[in-house]
Amino acid sequence: KEGTSPPSSFPLAKHIDALILALASSTDNFTVGFSIGIRRKHLGHWANALISLCNGFGAFFAVFGGRVIMEVLPSFANVAAALVFGVLGIVEIVSWYSNGSGETSTSSSAVGAMNFSQVMQLAVPMTLNNLAGGAAGGAVGLSPGISGFYAVMASYAMMYFGHMAGFRLSTAKLPVDPSLVSGMLLLVLCLLTILDEATSETDDGDL
Repeated sequence: KEGTSPPSSFPLAKHIDALILALASSTDNFTVGFSIGIRRKHLGHWANALISLCNGFGAFFAVFGGRVIMEVLPSFANVAAALVFGVLGIVEIVSWYSNGSGETSTSSSAVGAMNFSQVMQLAVPMTLNNLAGGAAGGAVGLSPGISGFYAVMASYAMMYFGHMAGFRLSTAKLPVDPSLVSGMLLLVLCLLTILDEATSETDDGDL
């Protein structure tokens, strides 16, 4: 009929919206992946998949709340995520200081692997960060399935490439210890999350 859009145009637009939103919500995955790689820690596919699935489930369930979650949970989720990132950053810096702050990393540093506990310590704040993105998707009419799917894909890809970049950089002789770099990155992520929350609160107050 005249004036009717083709059946495929609406779903395609929603897929594009969901992909863009997922990528925007997964920038912290790149930073965290980089911080893991710079310490020469292996990020196994199982670990990345587990974190990504947690992020995807967070986005999936956040979509159901839509506008309600946008009004209530994002503030709590962002503050909680910032606190966890901050604590993890401080732990890294304390570890660097305790092990000898004057030492720097070389390419011969031992390569370690993340255990389940370390993976979950990262999965929780990153999932909380994705709640706002999922709620925003619900507010604009995205489906939970589409939002969750793209959240998983974007989270995995961003963390993978962040880890790859950090790991490759770690093979060079660095002027600072990787643990210090990792801790500082997590603290920066903490501050950015707080600033993002403060900015959104200011914008809401101006409306």
